[in-house]
Amino acid sequence: MKIIITESQIALLRRLTELEQILDTSIKELNKDIMNSGPGNKPDNFGVYEGWVTNRIEWSFEDNNPDIKFTKHDFLMLMSGQFNNKIRKGFDKVKKKR
Repeated sequence: MKIIITESQIALLRRLTELEQILDTSIKELNKDIMNSGPGNKPDNFGVYEGWVTNRIEWSFEDNNPDIKFTKHDFLMLMSGQFNNKIRKGFDKVKKKR
């Protein structure tokens, strides 16, 4: 089986450490924002929270690396595959209590 990796995927993989640092900061800031807001702003499910986190990471990464062009799909695949456990732990801290 052949695995095809695009140049944008390679560029993202080379910066995993930077992405992880941005992820840690984004989760901390997002959780603080959620806890300081009303109960209506808490995420209902993991998918919503994951979207919020990945958007923040994507914006920060694009600001720091304007020369790297990547597709949203490549970015989301890398984030959810590589850092799913960290994102899940962040979500568990702020999810709605039932």
